Formats: sequence, structure tokens, C-alpha cells
Amino acid sequence: CTSNLKQMGTAFALYAADHDGVFPSPGGTLFGRTIESAWLLSSGTGLGRDVGGIWPYVRQRGNAGQSSLWSCPNARPGADSAFSPGQNYVMNDYLRGCNPGQARFAQRHVLCGMAYADGLNPDLLGNPPPSVILLYESAQHPSRGNVNRNGSPFFSTGPSATPPLCMGHPQNYHARKSNFLFCDTHVKALSPGGTWAGADQPAFESLNSGCATLTQLLATGDYSGGTERSLWNPESAAVTYP
Repeated sequence: CTSNLKQMGTAFALYAADHDGVFPSPGGTLFGRTIESAWLLSSGTGLGRDVGGIWPYVRQRGNAGQSSLWSCPNARPGADSAFSPGQNYVMNDYLRGCNPGQARFAQRHVLCGMAYADGLNPDLLGNPPPSVILLYESAQHPSRGNVNRNGSPFFSTGPSATPPLCMGHPQNYHARKSNFLFCDTHVKALSPGGTWAGADQPAFESLNSGCATLTQLLATGDYSGGTERSLWNPESAAVTYP
């Protein structure tokens, strides 16, 4: 898993070198359309049919397990479908030219316009690149074995294959820790809750109110913020957090 993320970090660095220092967008949708500048897209059913973003710098595809760069070996494989089979790595959703924050997500087209689809230059972040998460390991869909390719701890989207987690939560795959790739391309294993500030814990809980197992999740002790400064927050102009 650490090796996978390090290779992805190299791919992001190569992408930035070819695009005036700017990382690809986390992706998602805007104005009812898929953001084509995403770090990774699926072009249809079939392994190997990923396009764009960092894919040209990697050109490898698998379906979880030891042979897949796109997911932790501990992740679950998924169906061979348009839903990104067997992937569990997700890009930090706050690495955008503009992000209105999760509470105002539905207004992103009004508050940000096309800047919501833009990536960021890691050298111009408000926080230093070694202190901002780039990719993380997420809880997967309960049957498809895939994930949303953009997200954060404040972005859960329903039950996962590994309760009490909900989809989008950083998953504590490794002895109650999760691997995180940072914007300077180093990888570190951390407790999920050790990546956001204690002051952000109320926002984590309120923005995850739709996660039916939130009470059980908090009871594990791995999802309570405790750092002085959030490792998700780029502190960039026009980016609202969380």
C-alpha cells in the first residue's frame, strides 16, 4: 500500500511538471457534468479503461489485491464495471481552485463557478505541501467495491463494506491506522482522527450526521480529531474549510 501511494505521488509530480506546476482536479461534477480535469476518470466498463489525470503516468490497472496499484492490497475487489472496479484511493476534495465547503456543496456552481473544477499548485498552498494530504484510503461501496474519487472525512456518502465506517471515511486498514499521501509525495501512516484538528470535530460529526453508524464509529476512538492544525486544509484563497 505504501509503495502504491509513493508511485502515485511520483505520477502527480510528473503531471504537475507537465501542467505548469498544477495538480489535476479532485474531480466530481459541476453544472450537471463530470469534471474532465479529474485526477482519474473511468471511460466505461472494462479493466484498463481509465483515462486522463495521472493515468498516462501510471498506465496500470487492476482490481484490488497485490497486482493493483489503484487500491490497497487489503481493499476489496469490485465488479468489472464503469464504477472504478476495486479502487480505494481518494483525492483530498479541498485541493481545488475554489471549494465552498461541505455545508455549501450544493451551491458550488454559484459560489465557485468553473474554479471548482480547477486544481491547485502545491507550492502555492497556504499550508506547506508536507502538511497537506493529497490521497487517502477510503471505505468502499458495500457491493461495488469502489469509492468516490474525491472526498474527505467530511464527505461520507452512506454505508460502506466495512461498518461502522461510511463511504468516504479514511479507513483504518493498518493496525488502526491509515496510509496518507501528502502533497510533497511522502507517505505516512496515521490514525484517521489524527489528521484533523480537535476544533474541527464538531464539524466532522455534524457533516457526517447521515452516517447511520456514526455513534459506533466515534466509539472506536479512531475518529476524534486531535491535531493542532488540520492536514486536510490547504489554507488557500477561495477554498473554504470544512
